[in-house]
Amino acid sequence: MTHRPAPLPLDEARRIQALDHLQILDSLPEQAFDDIVELASVVCGTPIALVSLVDDQRQWFKACTGLSVRETHRDQAFCAYAILEPDQLLIVEDAALDERFASNPLVVGEPFIRFYAGAPIVTQQGQALGTVCVIDTVPRTLDARQIGALTALARQTSALLQLRELSAEKDEQARSLSRKVISALADDQHEHARLRQNQRVSAIGQLTSGIAHDFNNLLQAISASLQFVERKADKPQDVRRWASVGLQAVNKGASLIAQLLAFTREDPSALTLLDVSAQVRSLEELFNRVLSPDINLQFD
Repeated sequence: MTHRPAPLPLDEARRIQALDHLQILDSLPEQAFDDIVELASVVCGTPIALVSLVDDQRQWFKACTGLSVRETHRDQAFCAYAILEPDQLLIVEDAALDERFASNPLVVGEPFIRFYAGAPIVTQQGQALGTVCVIDTVPRTLDARQIGALTALARQTSALLQLRELSAEKDEQARSLSRKVISALADDQHEHARLRQNQRVSAIGQLTSGIAHDFNNLLQAISASLQFVERKADKPQDVRRWASVGLQAVNKGASLIAQLLAFTREDPSALTLLDVSAQVRSLEELFNRVLSPDINLQFD
């Protein structure tokens, strides 16, 4: 007698799609599923119990007890027959007497299956992904209590798969949110940089009146110095003294311009040694002129 593999379910494409969506095939063992097979084995009194998922080429065991293998070919799978009727539990009391399985390699060879009972694991959309099944090496059957328990364990397994899917979706949502937060923070930093630049420009506008007054004083000092130079052309000592005053005014103006440009630049300025006390003292007159009269500054 030649072994005949189970036919494909009518909803095979959607069933495989649902199974792939779970991303559970070849995953690591999980205690919740291991507990399912332990309970099934104890309740049904069988040496072998499996949480078996049937994909397009194989049946893969998410959890198993009593077997050393983690998968078999789909053509040999009893579970491939069980998923054809999602609403029913498949019971094979003696595989050697069942024409569907009598020549199955798992019946005529290791593990010498004689008894099989499989309760389909069904999604909320009605696709049977596999079974919670129990296996024995001797012919037997299940009583009503055991059938009810095996069916309940299959429902519990379906709930575990759904919970696992929801957990995976939640993790992906968390990762997506994390990426969005990081992106938003990066954008926020960019916006803060632009805001700081705008604040710098605004501050420059607020200081304009005081700066204009300072430059007016510098120009007057330069103008007066040059007039004295012109008048004292025949006196070298006086020329040198007034020229020095004019040059000092020019240098002070150049320094003020450099500070303003550095203040408005977005790029960081070059690092230089700075006499903080001298810088503060040089700003005292400017601050006192720009700030309102009700603000009193003390420089120490």
